[in-house]
Amino acid sequence: LSRDRGAAEERERIARDIHDTLAQTLAGLVLLSERAGRQARDGRTDAAAEAIATIEQTAREALAESRALVARMAAVPADDALAAAIERLAARFRAEVGLAIDVEVAAGVDLDREQQVVLLRCLQEALANVRKHARATLVVVTVAPHGEGIGMTVRDDGVGFDPSAARTGFGLDGISDRATLAGGSVEVDSVPGRGSVLTILLPRAGVAA
Repeated sequence: LSRDRGAAEERERIARDIHDTLAQTLAGLVLLSERAGRQARDGRTDAAAEAIATIEQTAREALAESRALVARMAAVPADDALAAAIERLAARFRAEVGLAIDVEVAAGVDLDREQQVVLLRCLQEALANVRKHARATLVVVTVAPHGEGIGMTVRDDGVGFDPSAARTGFGLDGISDRATLAGGSVEVDSVPGRGSVLTILLPRAGVAA
């Protein structure tokens, strides 16, 4: 039973990793490819060339992510600063959908590598949700000390939703699962027509939840 439970948990972890990395990246590539095709058909060759360059860069990132998954490694280099990794992720979503994303990472954010990966995966899924559902024009991402731990807030000015309503997607549940497994928690504050605020709370590195 213990072996079966461990195998099931590993399958769930792999499914989350694939969903939060390769699936999201491939979805972005589809959007970029469609945009480049429209621009080429409209004769906007410079814009199409820019979109194709972004496709190439995103595809390279997807290749790196797949190799990291195969090697059971995080898809972020060990020496990467969290702020730089978040900014790169935000830049990719800006390029894909033209969304304004402001990023602010405060000093004193003490997270180990695994916790940083959790935050990055949660942010990737949160931005994908905004892209798919929110119809927002601005997203503000903030990472800062929060009580005894570290908090990441993703705030958008989109259409909002009812957090208590039944959900069919994997997004918010996947974010919650990741945070819980890392000893943290997730808070959702949203009202239809008034945007959304998603907060992921993690304990500081080396501190038990």
